[in-house]
Amino acid sequence: MNPKKLFYSLSGGMVLIILGIGYGVYWANGQLRTSSTEISTKRTDLEILDAKVDNAQVLNNQLEDLRETQELVREVLPGSKSQENIVGELIAIASNRGVSLDEIAFSNGPSAPGAPEGSTAVKGINGVFSLTVNTSIETDYENILGFLEDLENNKRRFEVIDISITPPAEDTNTNLFGAQLTIVTYLKP
Repeated sequence: MNPKKLFYSLSGGMVLIILGIGYGVYWANGQLRTSSTEISTKRTDLEILDAKVDNAQVLNNQLEDLRETQELVREVLPGSKSQENIVGELIAIASNRGVSLDEIAFSNGPSAPGAPEGSTAVKGINGVFSLTVNTSIETDYENILGFLEDLENNKRRFEVIDISITPPAEDTNTNLFGAQLTIVTYLKP
């Protein structure tokens, strides 16, 4: 083999090696891109799953809070749902103080289907309704305070949302105060 042929065959071999290396790099680059895309997709899927797990934990915590709220509602709200029972409880509380209720009126608004008559749904607590009662009493100031305390400590939760106390008239020899009360009680049918 003469030097010229050797030169051409070595040059041809070098070209083939360079082409082989170029093709190898091109093939390896394609494989890396495919792997990179798969890794990126799996990383995105993992982030989505992590977000779903975090959301599930938050929802689970909210569910626990709602369970506690529902248990509290069952404990606090008595089984009696009728307006007659509420009137009876108010009269009993007043009579324990030696007070008589002058009038008892319910604020009758539109009721939701399945809700007790005149009640409205309490926002944020499913299945709990509020019923507004207007009443008035006439007694001395200490009995008014005692009546309010008895309402506060009663098993059925009564919430006084408005009170107006009128002092005795100066031209009378009485120490009787008048009190107009707006009371809200809660029901779970």
